[in-house]
Amino acid sequence: MSNNSPLPIIAVGALGLSSVSCVISSLTGFLVSDDSNVESNTSTSNTSTDTSNTSTSNTSTSNTSTSNTSTEQDYAIPHQISLGTDGWCTDWGSVHQDVPGCGRICSSATNVESKTDGTSGPWADTTIACTGAKLDEIWEKQDDGTRKLADGYITSKLKDGISVQCTTNDLRGSEGSVYRVNSDGILEYYPSPSIAETWNPDWNVNITQIPDCAGFTKGEDLEMKT
Repeated sequence: MSNNSPLPIIAVGALGLSSVSCVISSLTGFLVSDDSNVESNTSTSNTSTDTSNTSTSNTSTSNTSTSNTSTEQDYAIPHQISLGTDGWCTDWGSVHQDVPGCGRICSSATNVESKTDGTSGPWADTTIACTGAKLDEIWEKQDDGTRKLADGYITSKLKDGISVQCTTNDLRGSEGSVYRVNSDGILEYYPSPSIAETWNPDWNVNITQIPDCAGFTKGEDLEMKT
């Protein structure tokens, strides 16, 4: 039979109206059923597409690298840390390092010293045997025997938030003043204990003593923190 053959003519008279109605109903049901399957398949396809687009790659933990959560400054010098809080290597303009296998090393334009073995003195007379510190790379030799910090490097800063006092060259000219170190290494004065407590409940515990505050910058007097 040809695929283009017309639908068979239904003899209304022979079948009767009720039979015709039944046939039409069956045909209609087929069409509705077929459309229903298409809608269902389309819905499933859309759902699948939406699910595939919700890729977990966008929530990769690689963006939460712990390298950006270091407690130290983002220093370029190997193993560099903040200035000391125990009275050692606290001078402005110093580079403080904690090098594996060598311990703490403090260097400046004029001197270099090792806390581990007690070696200390001017560059020309002192040798610190620690290749990991890369001292000759970060401090360039000058004709007068001193050193100059190489481009791209910065000296160590005091640790943010600690309390400090100046043994000499107090920034206010008043012995016994207590300062809070801000994130830029600037010393902000605590005018009173009550104000200090709002910034740090332990402000008067283990106050770092800076032997000489020459070179440090005084910031604003702190107010009550709310």
